[in-house]
Amino acid sequence: MLILVAMLVFGIFGIAALSVDLGIARLTQAQMQATADAAALQGARGFGEAGQRTAAQTLVTGSGATAGPNLSVTGGYGDFNFSASLVLETPSVYQPALELNSANEPHGDMVTGSFSGGSPLEANDYSRTDFTPDPAGSAFLVRLRRTADRQLLDNIPGVSSAGSALPLLFGHGSLYMGTMRADGITVRSTAIADSLPAVSVNTVAGFPPVTSFVLSAAFFNTFRSDPPPASVTIDSNGLITPLGGGLAVGRFAAPANTIGQPIATIATPPNPVLTGYAALYESIGPASLDRIVGFGYVTLGGSIGTVAISAQPNRADRHLGTALPAAPRIPLDEWTEVVAANRALRSAAKPVLVR
Repeated sequence: MLILVAMLVFGIFGIAALSVDLGIARLTQAQMQATADAAALQGARGFGEAGQRTAAQTLVTGSGATAGPNLSVTGGYGDFNFSASLVLETPSVYQPALELNSANEPHGDMVTGSFSGGSPLEANDYSRTDFTPDPAGSAFLVRLRRTADRQLLDNIPGVSSAGSALPLLFGHGSLYMGTMRADGITVRSTAIADSLPAVSVNTVAGFPPVTSFVLSAAFFNTFRSDPPPASVTIDSNGLITPLGGGLAVGRFAAPANTIGQPIATIATPPNPVLTGYAALYESIGPASLDRIVGFGYVTLGGSIGTVAISAQPNRADRHLGTALPAAPRIPLDEWTEVVAANRALRSAAKPVLVR
C-alpha cells in the first residue's frame, strides 16, 4: 500500500511540475505573441523599408513590452544541471528589444518579404514555407524568441535578439531528461503582416475624405514612384492631363468609394475636395469602360490651371476596407478583371495580420 501511495504522489508531483513549467511557458508565449502582432502591424504601416523597421522597433521598446520572467540557472552539475539554483535576474522580466536587421537576413528579428500562405512551418535556421525574404515584398515579419541559441542565430548584433530560454522550475525535481533540463524551454513567437490593397473607403466624418477627382491607375503608379510633386494641367471642364499635353490621366467626377463602380463624370465642383483618397480607374472589359480598381491618398494643388499633384502615405488605414464586397451587377469576367487589377495596384493598402 505504501508503495502504491508513493508512486501516486510521485506521479502527482510530476503532473504538477509539468503544469507549472508549461503554464509559465504558455503565458510567456502569449505575451510575446501579443508584442509580435502589434510590432508587425506597426511595421507594415511604416513608409519605406527603413521606416518599417524603425516603427516596429520603437513600438516594442517604447511600450515596455515584457516576455516572461527573467530567470537563470547557476551551480548545476553535469549535463542535466543537477542541484542547480534558480536566480531571478534584474530586471525580473525579459524586456525584448528588436534588432533592425537592415540586411534582411532570414533569421533576423524583422524581415521584409512575400507571404505565400500555406502551412506555417519554420526550420531551425528560421526559413519558412509560407514566407520568402525579399526587400521589395509587401509582407513584414517580426519574431521574438527565448532560446539557448544552439544554432548561433539568435543573438547577432544588428540582426537578431533573444532572451534566455525558460529554465525548468518544478521540473528540476522530476526525471526530465534530454536537452530541456540543461537548456530550458524554448519559446518563439512570430507574426506576419501583409499590406492588402484597399477595395473600399469608408466615408466617416473625421477621417480623410474621398476626393472630387479620379485618376488613372497607370498614372498614379508612375508619378507615385517619382519624387513628388508632379505637375498636371486641369482645364475648365475638370479634365486632368500631364504638363505638356497628352492623353487625360484623370478628371473631376462624383466621389466613388468601392471598386467596380463606373465613373460618373461631372464638371469641376465649386468647392472640390483636393486632398484625400482618390479613386483610381482602369479600362475594363470588351467595352473598355472606366471602372474603379483602387484608391490612393493624393493631394492636388488646385482645381484649374497648372497645379502640383503628389501621393502621400496612407493617413488612416482603419478607414480602408480590404474585404472584397459582393460583386456589383456587372459581368463576372469584368468583376474578375477589376479584382485582378486591384491586387496588382501599388495603391492605398491596409496592413492585416496574415499569420
